[in-house]
Amino acid sequence: MRFLSQLCKPFEFKGTNKKAILLIHGFTDSPAKMLMIAEFLNKKGFTVKGILLKGHGTDIKNMDNATYQNWIHDAEKGYKELKKEYNYVSVIGFSMGAMLALYLGIKFDVNKIVAISPALVLKNKRTIFAPVLKYFMKYNSHQTFAEEHPKEALGYKLDHYIEYSKIPIKGLCNLIKLEKHVKKDLSKIICPIFIIQPLNDDVVNVNGAKIIYDKINSKKKNVLWLKKSRHTCQLGPERNLIHKEILKFLKI
Repeated sequence: MRFLSQLCKPFEFKGTNKKAILLIHGFTDSPAKMLMIAEFLNKKGFTVKGILLKGHGTDIKNMDNATYQNWIHDAEKGYKELKKEYNYVSVIGFSMGAMLALYLGIKFDVNKIVAISPALVLKNKRTIFAPVLKYFMKYNSHQTFAEEHPKEALGYKLDHYIEYSKIPIKGLCNLIKLEKHVKKDLSKIICPIFIIQPLNDDVVNVNGAKIIYDKINSKKKNVLWLKKSRHTCQLGPERNLIHKEILKFLKI
């Protein structure tokens, strides 16, 4: 398999304690978006596993044959692989990955969930036309993280090739289907959950975090509202705060 860059490959770093964390990237992204958190937690003793969702991190044409069911399968596979070795498995997901983390919390006995910028409600209202647009256009362009935040990206040796520079409309339709699929069963989530939501999110509506918080039945739940970050907050100016708070949540 040819990757956009070496950073796009799935990864697994063994830890020194008996706890494992599954990390799930977002829509059109790759495991590279989760590397900072993974490396931080691995240094704290956790085993971390970053999966690559079907169609991602390789060639955007591969998104044409990827469905939300494929992404669910990938998330389930990653979780089950860790569960074979560890009794304690938590999940950290970013954006669409956060929706898959919530799905795992609905279906399995996940220890804890961290949902970063969960893509329950997309900010761009025109996305509702995606099911029609897919018949007239294949892609829509967007700025990558490295293009929007060059200094932060270079500081972590990231490049333009850790994500696609276009949004596949057919893939967007599958993201919307995933959102609906997860939303209807949020009340089944009972494990501890930590939601991280930037107030200045430029991709998802912040009300999504509120909806998740209200609908889940977890006794332990909390939201961290970020004031300085945008959607990809785990690589942004408040990343050290995110690391600190995630570690605190996982240790409780």
